[in-house]
Amino acid sequence: MISATRRLFQAAGIFPGEAVFFAENSFAAAKDADAVLVLTDWEEFTSLDLERLRAALKHPIMIDGRNLFQPQVMAELGFTYVSIGRPDVAARKSVAVPTPSAG
Repeated sequence: MISATRRLFQAAGIFPGEAVFFAENSFAAAKDADAVLVLTDWEEFTSLDLERLRAALKHPIMIDGRNLFQPQVMAELGFTYVSIGRPDVAARKSVAVPTPSAG
């Protein structure tokens, strides 16, 4: 059985009547998540602090449905990165992930 918790940012009204937790920002949505899915090319996502995002995630995995980031850069930052129509990349090195600060 697969179980998932949805923690969303900027998604009001998409899942009416279901158990959805709304986050105040993208980093709060990513906190302790197994992976993050990017499904829009809004500027707030194209300009993400990727090191802060990686630190918030339980596992630094990004599935990018908009091809916002360069696979080589994501691998160098320690992400396993899956994008559409391009080869997947694994983290190139083990990256120490600091404990995220509140905010």
